[in-house]
Amino acid sequence: MHGAPIRSRAQGSRAGLRVAGRRVETAVWTLRHPRTGRTATLVGTMHIGDARYFDELSEMLAGLAAGGAEVHLEGIAHREDDRVTEWERARLAEAKGWRNPETSGTAVTLLRVESQSLLRLPEETRNIDLSHAELLRRLGWGAYRRLFALGPTTLPGPGLAPIVRAAIRFQLRHSRGLELLRSTRPGSRRVNRVVIDERNAVAFAGAADALERRDVVLVWGADHLPGLARLFARAGYRPLAERWLSACAV
Repeated sequence: MHGAPIRSRAQGSRAGLRVAGRRVETAVWTLRHPRTGRTATLVGTMHIGDARYFDELSEMLAGLAAGGAEVHLEGIAHREDDRVTEWERARLAEAKGWRNPETSGTAVTLLRVESQSLLRLPEETRNIDLSHAELLRRLGWGAYRRLFALGPTTLPGPGLAPIVRAAIRFQLRHSRGLELLRSTRPGSRRVNRVVIDERNAVAFAGAADALERRDVVLVWGADHLPGLARLFARAGYRPLAERWLSACAV
């Protein structure tokens, strides 16, 4: 993959998403192990974006797969082989009827973007993530519902649209600081530990296994990239290249 060399400091201290002017950009970090020569490519994504963004991502993944890399994709799935109680089965059945909070809502409609369903994945892409049943057990029903249940969508009037766009831009630009503020609440810390840290651990374990055989590409939301980079750095991987993709305008 082509990209500028990265400075030697760990990417774990950096964000996988940035706002440059009015453009939202997501990072692609490539790391290499100095002894084995294996590379891990961390592809940060937004779950919404311009159609051109998903075309660029699709072409990049196709090229990496053609070069022999195994592609792993995040995605909390409903797995048929999960052993669930009757209570869990009922809660999960209710949740299946909810709208997707990442591809619905005011911000999605206002920004006029597309969903990640446009992303074309290489044929042998593997889903490596927690299941909905596992997430429900770790979070509890209240936190799970707050995370996934989307309230009614209310579009702002024409005069308020610029204000809402500015608020979205502020939230994206300062997402790390806002997350630090939220993390002062015990409930938020627990949710963040499960949704970010525990899922990162699952992703890294799957990648570590595959890296015994071939290079690996991890396609995950941009918020996961710093934590994933830290896990790879601890395993001896070093920064090799960086690339930024333009996702959408805010």
